[in-house]
Amino acid sequence: MFVVLRHFDLNGLRRRVHHVSAQRKFALELRLDLVLLFAITEGFLGTLYFVWLGASLDRALGSYPSMMVLGLGAIAVHGAMRLTGQPVGLGILAAAQLGVPVSAVTLGAQSGVLAPGEGPAIVLGALVTIAAAAVASRFVARRPA
Repeated sequence: MFVVLRHFDLNGLRRRVHHVSAQRKFALELRLDLVLLFAITEGFLGTLYFVWLGASLDRALGSYPSMMVLGLGAIAVHGAMRLTGQPVGLGILAAAQLGVPVSAVTLGAQSGVLAPGEGPAIVLGALVTIAAAAVASRFVARRPA
């Protein structure tokens, strides 16, 4: 990427694009920076994060089966959207969380506040919400608009 951008800088294309971008308020440099950042994050850093977390968790998923209740609780709370008139399937889809539990496990493991087996159990609870969302999506897709 550096070589390509350096080429555009040397042949003057970067200055011309910058001038048109500033004139028409396109903010092309910002947009290019964001595209590069998201490509690096999703293509490399995000994957690395989940692989690192998976490698750091022990295999004691069955140590705390009660943690699956976390996932079931999240499904129940989000399913309560039905009380406000929302379709229950969409509430269950909204329950699908992986980022927050994974971050909580990462922080908890690094700070040492989780007992052995709790990290994998929390991730298992999060996977329960993903499984429920997969099932709910079939019902939501069948529902006429």
